[in-house]
Amino acid sequence: MEYCFIPMCGLCNHSSCTIDHSINLTKGFNTMNLIQLLKLYKDNYRVDHAKDQLRERIRDNSKGNSKTHWRDSYFISIDSLLIRKGLRKQFGILFSQAVKDNDSNRALELINDYEYRMIRSSMNDVIDLFNTKFSYEFGICEDCGRIEIDSNFHSAYDGDRSVCDSCFEEYYYHDRSGQYVHQDDENYSSDDDDESIIGEYHSSAENLGKIPSLFDKRKSQIFLGLELEIEVNEDYSRSDKAENILSNIGVYTDNKNDRYTYCLAEDDGSLNYGFELVTGYTGLDVHEKQLAYFKKPIRGLRSHDTSTCGLHIHIDKRNVTLNHATKMILFMNDSGNQKLIKTIARRSSNRFCKVLNKKADYSWLKSAKRSSDPLRQLNEDRYECLNFHNDNTIEFRLFKGTLKFESIMSCLEFTYATWFFCKDNGYQDLNTDNFIQFICKPENRSDTKYLRAYLKSHLFDIPELDKPNPRIENNPVSNQEI
Repeated sequence: MEYCFIPMCGLCNHSSCTIDHSINLTKGFNTMNLIQLLKLYKDNYRVDHAKDQLRERIRDNSKGNSKTHWRDSYFISIDSLLIRKGLRKQFGILFSQAVKDNDSNRALELINDYEYRMIRSSMNDVIDLFNTKFSYEFGICEDCGRIEIDSNFHSAYDGDRSVCDSCFEEYYYHDRSGQYVHQDDENYSSDDDDESIIGEYHSSAENLGKIPSLFDKRKSQIFLGLELEIEVNEDYSRSDKAENILSNIGVYTDNKNDRYTYCLAEDDGSLNYGFELVTGYTGLDVHEKQLAYFKKPIRGLRSHDTSTCGLHIHIDKRNVTLNHATKMILFMNDSGNQKLIKTIARRSSNRFCKVLNKKADYSWLKSAKRSSDPLRQLNEDRYECLNFHNDNTIEFRLFKGTLKFESIMSCLEFTYATWFFCKDNGYQDLNTDNFIQFICKPENRSDTKYLRAYLKSHLFDIPELDKPNPRIENNPVSNQEI
C-alpha cells in the first residue's frame, strides 16, 4: 500500500495515512517531492497558512476537482514554487535597498511589478510592511490591485470603493446620486439624470472628426485637437456651465455656412467637479476663431489654478517616421531645453506628464525598433510628456490647464512648431536657441504669433523682423501653400 507522505493528511488527519486515496493524492510525486513541496509552501506562505494551502489542494485532487496533476498545476507545481522562492529572495534584496535609501517610489515599483505580484501572500501584511518602513500611509486600489500612497486614492460609490489615480480616470461624477461611478456601470447613466450635455468618458470620439480649415491648402496638412480639463465651482451647475460653453463654441460655421461640431463636453474621473472639453481636429485658424470665446473671463470655472486640470494637445501621427518621433522625444526631454518646456507648460514634470532622461538609456528606442508598431512602443508609460499610444495622434501631455485664450493658443502653436522643428532639423540641432530661431523665421511667423508673444513676455529673447510684413504675420497659409 502506498503512503500519503503529507504530514497530517487533509482527509483523515492521520500523519501515516494508508487509505487508498493516497494513490491519487500523490500521483506524479515521490516521497522527496512531497517533502520538498511542503517545505516550499512554508517558504512561500505564512507558516500557519502553509498546511491549509496544501490540504486544500489535496482535497480538491482527491475529489476530482483538479483537472491536472499537481506537477502541472500553477498553484502547486514544484517548478512554480521554486521560481516563486527565487523571486522572493530577489525581491527581498531590492526592497531592502529601497528601504535603506528611503525610496518609497522604488519600493512601490517593485511590489507593483507584474513579476513580483505573484509572491504577495497577504495584502494586509504588505500594507503593514510599507506603513512600517516608510513615513506614509499606503493602500490598495480595489480595481487594479496596485499599492499606492493613500493620497493618490479617490473615493467612489459614496466611499464604498477606493481606486488609484489611473483607474479613477474611468469614473465620472453622477449628479443624481451625488457620487463617482464607473463609466461602464449600467446602473448609472448620464442620460437618466438630464445631463446629456456632458457625455460619458471618451464618448466624444465618435461624434467628432475633421473640420475644414485653411490649413487644408498646405503642402503638409497637419492638424490638431485638444482636451481641456475644467473644474466648476461647487455653487454652480456643471451642466449649465458646459452648455454655456458649447452654445458659444460647440459648432463651427465656415464661409459657406456649413456647420461642423467643434467640441463636446464629457466626464473625466480625474476631476473633482468638472468636465473635459474635447475638440475635433483642424488647423490653427479654426482653433483661433472658436477659442476666442476665452478672451473674456468665465465666472465659476477654473483650470490653471487647480491641482487636477491639464491641457492635452493631439497632433497628427500620419507619416511620422521613427526618426522624426525620436527627435521629438529627445527635444522634449532634453535637460537643456527644460526652461523652455516648463515655461510653455506652466508646470514641471509629474506622474501625469513625466519628463525623463532619455539619453541615459536608449533601451526604449531599441525596444521600439524590434516592434511591429515602433511608434506605439516608444513610451511604455502613456503618462510621459509625449504619448505615442494613440492610433492616429501624438499626445502632448505636458501643459497645465488654462482658460486664458493666449495661453491655449501658445500651447497649440508650440505643439505645431515642435512637430515641424524636429522634422526639419538634425539631432545635434535640437536645442532651445535653434527652436526660437525656427519659430521666428518669416515662413513660420503666422503660425507662432501667440507663442512668440508668450515667450517674449517671459523674458525669452525673441528677434523681430526689421520690417514686419503684415502679409506674412496674418496669412495662415504662409509660404507652405501648394
